[in-house]
Amino acid sequence: MTRQNEGFNNFDDISPNNPEWNHARSIRIPDFILRQRPHPNKHVPTQGHITPPTSHVQNQEIVSSPRFDQPVESLDLSNLREHYAIHTKLFGTTEQSLRKHSSDDYIFMDAENNAAGVFDGVGSAVKADEAAYAAGAAAKKALARDHVLTEKRAANLMRDALFAAHEVVCDMDATVPAGREAPATTGTIAQVFRNFDGDQYVAVASVGDSRAYIHSPSHDYFSCITTDQTPSRLPQDALRARQSRLDHVERRDDYDTLSPEDKRAWQTRNIIGSALGSERVIPQIILHKVSPGDRIVLTTDGVHDNLSAQQMRQYIGGSDAAAIPKSLIMSAQDMEDSFRGKPDDMSCVVIEVQ
Repeated sequence: MTRQNEGFNNFDDISPNNPEWNHARSIRIPDFILRQRPHPNKHVPTQGHITPPTSHVQNQEIVSSPRFDQPVESLDLSNLREHYAIHTKLFGTTEQSLRKHSSDDYIFMDAENNAAGVFDGVGSAVKADEAAYAAGAAAKKALARDHVLTEKRAANLMRDALFAAHEVVCDMDATVPAGREAPATTGTIAQVFRNFDGDQYVAVASVGDSRAYIHSPSHDYFSCITTDQTPSRLPQDALRARQSRLDHVERRDDYDTLSPEDKRAWQTRNIIGSALGSERVIPQIILHKVSPGDRIVLTTDGVHDNLSAQQMRQYIGGSDAAAIPKSLIMSAQDMEDSFRGKPDDMSCVVIEVQ
């Protein structure tokens, strides 16, 4: 994809009391803005609020819990590891486009910390592959912890992980020749944790157009819970609705039924409005309740741009979680020459809750 340096609009804060999101068992955390240090080859706008990376979610109650306000540092964690143990299985793979000789994608899977991530270097920037790798390594390191015991701490951890990834990509600017676009990458990370009440959640954080999907067989639920960050300034609900419409396009006949606005959005799907390492970054942070048997699937745009929502659900809902990444990528490669398809690197990671 290519990057648009214009900042993306803040998302609406969706309350846990909103009926739509109660049904989805999902909570969207208010967004924050990261801005990189000025690059010698760039003009960094001075307008706009910069939220300190350690304060945005700090004093906001996200979910009520009997011991939510008890400081984690005051607890005896020595006997909690087994009691709050989480069991997941992780599967993933990354493949370059059939028309490329190298890949700008990177994935990580951390079974010990029940965490994973996918990163897609911005192809129009220099060192795109290095940016994806550096961001992924930084995020993985930041997510290593003993236990996340509150929803607030999970949200903070995800925020800090993306901030660490953003900073390490910004640090690559010094090596960029004058007049060249600085390194940047999309990124979507996920981590499963258990709260004080014993409920399991997945915390997801995303920048750009890499995605997170949830499939819950027990609740007959399937959804993409992230929203691609395009240059559009539409409200969040309108962006989600448009993304859903575009995800259901499979053939030219489907495209012909779109509105002129949706057709323009379809034609610019490769342009993103935010990336790690860019001048303004506004990540999405989402908490979603999960149950045994649920699958969290992370993909880069080479997968979900080539496959429709119906095709994504078909493969993600398959009986063998270990086969999902390879099946999705092989199908996406087969679709490169279809109406919907495009040549791109492709990555997929699956976290299956046990």
